[in-house]
Amino acid sequence: MVARNIVPARTAVATPDESLVADLLPPMLVLLATLAGAALGILLLNRWDGNGWAYAIILLLILATATSDRLRRQGQLQRSSITIVTATTLLPILSCAAFGFTDNNFVYLSVLGVFAAGIMVSSRAPYQATQAAILLYIILLLAADFIGQPRPTWFSAIGEFSFS
Repeated sequence: MVARNIVPARTAVATPDESLVADLLPPMLVLLATLAGAALGILLLNRWDGNGWAYAIILLLILATATSDRLRRQGQLQRSSITIVTATTLLPILSCAAFGFTDNNFVYLSVLGVFAAGIMVSSRAPYQATQAAILLYIILLLAADFIGQPRPTWFSAIGEFSFS
């Protein structure tokens, strides 16, 4: 009987209380919108012209925040949570396209999205968020020449990601 509960397919998925999600979403959206605005302002003040990826990531964050807010206002809290968790998990990984694979501290912010997935979406969501982040990182590593970043050695790339 205990073995039946260990099998993931048969284990019930715990979902958070809607009131918790309804209380967490507005401050999180305000925080992310403020972060996006501040980052865009810093890039514009410093006249960043390294590549367009930094601007694209910020615009994606603004778009995800606006979409999540619209879904929240429509009462679709689950979809709103999934949208914002996806953005906070994957966009820091996408920062490798703008700032490179080594010495990129933004990659570590992806962990916040994984934590938020467990709090706001479901008990299985952190595993899915982690898998998506690892998959995106591997895709970016394979497409390093395409995104305009030098290809790191596999040892350094795995080392950087294993500490995130």
